[in-house]
Amino acid sequence: MESPMPFDRISDLIGMIYDCTLDVGRYTATLEAVRTETNFCNAALQIWTDRYRNPFSIQSGISGKWMDTWANYGDDIVALWGGAERAAQYPLEEPILNSQAVDAQVRLANRYYREWVQPQGIVDAVAINYVREPGMVGTLAFGRHESAGDVTEAELGILRVLAPHFRRAASIGRLLDLRTLQAATFASALDALTTATVFLDRQLGVVYCNGAGERFLADRTVVALRPDGMTLRDPAAQEQLATAVAVATQNEVRLGRRGIGIPVRRPHGEPLVIHLLPLTGGTARPGLVTTAVAALFIAPSPRKAALPSDAIAALYDLTPAEARVAELLAEAMPLTAIGGTLGIAVSTVKTHLARVFEKTGCSRQVELVNLLQSFRQSV
Repeated sequence: MESPMPFDRISDLIGMIYDCTLDVGRYTATLEAVRTETNFCNAALQIWTDRYRNPFSIQSGISGKWMDTWANYGDDIVALWGGAERAAQYPLEEPILNSQAVDAQVRLANRYYREWVQPQGIVDAVAINYVREPGMVGTLAFGRHESAGDVTEAELGILRVLAPHFRRAASIGRLLDLRTLQAATFASALDALTTATVFLDRQLGVVYCNGAGERFLADRTVVALRPDGMTLRDPAAQEQLATAVAVATQNEVRLGRRGIGIPVRRPHGEPLVIHLLPLTGGTARPGLVTTAVAALFIAPSPRKAALPSDAIAALYDLTPAEARVAELLAEAMPLTAIGGTLGIAVSTVKTHLARVFEKTGCSRQVELVNLLQSFRQSV
């Protein structure tokens, strides 16, 4: 998706996001840069994983007594977004505007809103679920001060561009033991990882892999090594990988969701997914491995594909929000009800639907419904 922010600045922000995979200490400056560029007065990033009881949490623009009391409103914050069950319906990577998600009466009746939000002059907020899988949940939230005016569609567009990059960084960061990466050499750090790691050049040639990566490459039912580079046996997965590497090499901004959770099918054993980390941008990643333009992290799949939405999203390069709109439409839900369920404006629903039509080649709702039904029947 295009955004009004200059390309170079968007590229810089995405580079900062990916650098966080190797140094979580960079998240503070990254979050500060994102909220400043999008005119928000505060921001919070949280990641819950099965490794830690307490979430990994970074805040920007919150200080003094407001920081001291913020954590006391956990249940009230969730209630301000319609409750846990409602919030779970919000699509991944889609910025949800609080003023659209819940009505004014709900906000005014909320203790967190009255005691913490209003006194600071905060008039609206945006929340993004950017990771939601077994063992890990990631959320981003941004507060809007009254002096900045209403949140614009252009600013929401910028957050949509950035959201899948946050998702990729979190997914790869989970696979990396960042304490191990403090080892004497990068190679020894990677060899200590249980996650299969493979570094590729522009032609998909393997320039480095750790021990687990060597075992992955040795599985000839999954991958083939040829003079012209590494090839996944699954044609669909290979096409996704080749496209992601090509786009990542040329333009990290347009990488989007490409290369996040590429499914790898094999005759026996548990299913795998591949996460691709571009290496040409930012300041921390270039030069990690000479001539490498991308790193692959291969891990067991956290869940089975939830067809048909996952299959259609992968086949037609739909965003999570676009796939969810299509799925609800196939359940005969009116556009107004879809907007209410997902916490987005009807105009946004129509925008997502238009992109679904464009990507799938459908021109009418009945064609799209038939397409989804065909995927259901194939399961």
